[in-house]
Amino acid sequence: MQLGEIHTTVHLSIDDAKKLDETAKKLGKTRSQLMMLLMLRIVAHWRELRRKFFSVKYQRACRGGSWKVKHVFLSGKEYELCIDMRKFFKWSVSALLAFAIHMYLEEILAGGKEKAQEEADNYFLAAYDFAGKFDKNNICWHTIWFLSEKLAQRLNR
Repeated sequence: MQLGEIHTTVHLSIDDAKKLDETAKKLGKTRSQLMMLLMLRIVAHWRELRRKFFSVKYQRACRGGSWKVKHVFLSGKEYELCIDMRKFFKWSVSALLAFAIHMYLEEILAGGKEKAQEEADNYFLAAYDFAGKFDKNNICWHTIWFLSEKLAQRLNR
């Protein structure tokens, strides 16, 4: 664990946890790095996924009830992005990751190590900030996801 990293866990079905770890190994990435490649793929759908006045959805129970707790180490900005996604999209971080595994893992694996490294180098969260402002009887929160130029271009399609 590096300075500034936040240690947390995700809960995945045994099959999804195995896929995540095996793919990370094949691509020469850590579990946490692959998780963020997957989570940033979901960010591209921010307009369709945003929800308000809904409760957070969790994963469906898996067959046999077999779950695996996986430890991940995220930078502060990555951690904040993930919990923001939970708040804005109304899905648990683990459920979002499981969805991304099913939707994007094969595509990332098919691209190979070089493509995964190129994606990590070009499509990332550059910085994160949030601020609050009190005006009369309102508190207004501003959450800012500073995206890499390439990630912003992908989202702007």
